[in-house]
Amino acid sequence: MLSKTFGNNASIVPLLLRIGAGLTFLFAGIAKLNAPPVGFFGQIGIPAPEIMAPFIAILETVGGLMLLLGFGTRLAALLLACTMVVAILAAKMGGQQGLATLGLPNGWNAVRIEVMLLLACLALLFTGPGSPSVERNVMKRELL
Repeated sequence: MLSKTFGNNASIVPLLLRIGAGLTFLFAGIAKLNAPPVGFFGQIGIPAPEIMAPFIAILETVGGLMLLLGFGTRLAALLLACTMVVAILAAKMGGQQGLATLGLPNGWNAVRIEVMLLLACLALLFTGPGSPSVERNVMKRELL
């Protein structure tokens, strides 16, 4: 019954993922540009935090825009997925409120957003941007 209502609109799925992940990364990146988390990066053991904090801020801002537009989607998804893996391992696993300390289900709150963003990026890496995108509608090809 629902299939008759919604049909088989598989091309809309990457668009929805791009919008959700793209907006999340865009606004997280803008926040980091306004106040780079150098001290926090240093505390959790990220090497060269004075370089990495602005780099991640720019990557999240530009990568979020790329996802929203559907331009360089697979590259942006790959790079942003890598940042989520590092965020999960470095910032969200340990500590008093981390997954490793609290276990499941309580520690899930520490990593749930990063895990969802990681899965969205992996899905976009495998599916590409979908048909409503700059790559498919304007360029008529995917960049990578």
